[in-house]
Amino acid sequence: LPKAVGGAVGIIGGLLIGDAAVESGLISTPVLTVAALSATAGFVIPEHHAALTVMRPLMILAAAAFGMSGIALLGTALLYHICATEVFGFPVSAPIAPLMPHRLHDLLARVGFRRLSQGNFRVEETRRR
Repeated sequence: LPKAVGGAVGIIGGLLIGDAAVESGLISTPVLTVAALSATAGFVIPEHHAALTVMRPLMILAAAAFGMSGIALLGTALLYHICATEVFGFPVSAPIAPLMPHRLHDLLARVGFRRLSQGNFRVEETRRR
């Protein structure tokens, strides 16, 4: 099949098989949702494929074992891990965790370089003590 048709056939087939599996009671809806989201994320963010390869089975097992609370628990543990991770002594999630309100002006939208250069930003300010 051509590439465009092959992708469409794969998506429709996945929807039909997923619907049939849920209707028959083989899997629950949260398990199917997590599997679909992780497969979609694999196409959207291909450079993070190794991390998704590890997280996909963990999320599916958490959803199968505990349902939505398992997904929430594993998501919370993942968020905690991201917030605790440091690279060269600096937190990865700065300025959100640890919270630095005076550094949040460039979080949601890009601020101009002139305004950023007036802030006297130093990397040492984000270092955890």
